[in-house]
Amino acid sequence: MNETNWIEWGGGDCPLHWTAVVSVKLRNGYVTVPVAAKIFEWDHKQQASDIVAYVVIRDPAKPKEAA
Repeated sequence: MNETNWIEWGGGDCPLHWTAVVSVKLRNGYVTVPVAAKIFEWDHKQQASDIVAYVVIRDPAKPKEAA
């Protein structure tokens, strides 16, 4: 994953379609493996598990680019 693809996140409702595949960075520094966006709690609770950034791996709302 390219570091420039990370999008900072300040909390709130999930910004993506629930089936989008993302990796997230948590407040505690942990980076997840790619999974469906619906798995995560996107709002902030001032905990170590709050999402502070995410990167989209696959978004079903966007068409695939031709190879």
